[in-house]
Amino acid sequence: MKNLFALLAFSLFCLGTHATTWTVNNLPGSSADFSSLSAAIAASVQGDSIYVQPSGISYGTITIDKQLFILGAGHHPGFNNGVAAITGAITINGTASGTFIKGIYILGNIVGGSSITNVVISGCRIEGAYNFNATGSGSTGWIVEGNVLIVTSSSQNFYVGGNAIAWTIRNNYIQTNQINVSTAIHPSAVFEHNLVVSTGTAACQFFASATTGANLRDNIFITQSNAQSTYQTNCTNCNWVNNISYNPNSAMADLPGSNFNNTDPNFINAASFSWDYAWDFGLLNSSVGYQAATDQGDIGLTGGSHTFNKFGYNNSLPRIESVILNDSSVPSGGTLTIQLQAVGAGN
Repeated sequence: MKNLFALLAFSLFCLGTHATTWTVNNLPGSSADFSSLSAAIAASVQGDSIYVQPSGISYGTITIDKQLFILGAGHHPGFNNGVAAITGAITINGTASGTFIKGIYILGNIVGGSSITNVVISGCRIEGAYNFNATGSGSTGWIVEGNVLIVTSSSQNFYVGGNAIAWTIRNNYIQTNQINVSTAIHPSAVFEHNLVVSTGTAACQFFASATTGANLRDNIFITQSNAQSTYQTNCTNCNWVNNISYNPNSAMADLPGSNFNNTDPNFINAASFSWDYAWDFGLLNSSVGYQAATDQGDIGLTGGSHTFNKFGYNNSLPRIESVILNDSSVPSGGTLTIQLQAVGAGN
């Protein structure tokens, strides 16, 4: 058990390493600095941190026009019965290069403007028609890691726009009908340690639009369609290394290069491949992908340099696990006893 105020003070101290730290909470009666996330962004200056409190009320669509650190408690925090800090679509433009977004539940797409570089989107859940659209020229060096990305449109796909040069897309769960990393992806772009699941019933073509020179390694690609499925269509000069492909219902065309084709990845616990917080998409010791990645770790979500957390927690900060009220009622002027359970940074 830890003291609530000591824990929060330490958390804000950690956040405070990035200039001023603001708090936002749109629940009635909150004592946070702001009730509106947009107002907090407007009041912030380059390099500030904004800690967004969990709420069942959406903070709405936002535009980030300067470098900020937007931090939530995770997209499914256990201490709050899974209620997260929720926003609508996010536009990143202006002087927002270097922005860091962590632990937010985003209902909408993320759109990057011209010359927005080195953005990090980490540990978020993003549900949108296409998730990302780097429409502006010079949108280079983004890192998209440890997210749950769910495409909500049956006619769209996971999309990274035509100016997404030198992006790193790693350790994400991606649920979609098809995956499209589009025309101008740079040969230095890396797509690694992702779990990509196509839930559509039609024939699946990952990379259905023109893609050039992508580096695809240590991923798991799953489709459940009874129709023939392919991955490499229109993926010109792509480097496919050490990926697992699997369809439990129908054989798929082999991936080019050295891969594990048409092979069950043998997850630790997954009754289905669709996203569920109850599932564990780590690999059993018997899996062909266990400690078989190019970096000597596991193929898929749980390998690589980034630690995937299915709840979107920020492991660099302590976090509350549970809050228990020992008293059902307290008289005026009485003492309310609270049991707080927390874990330290790095766990």
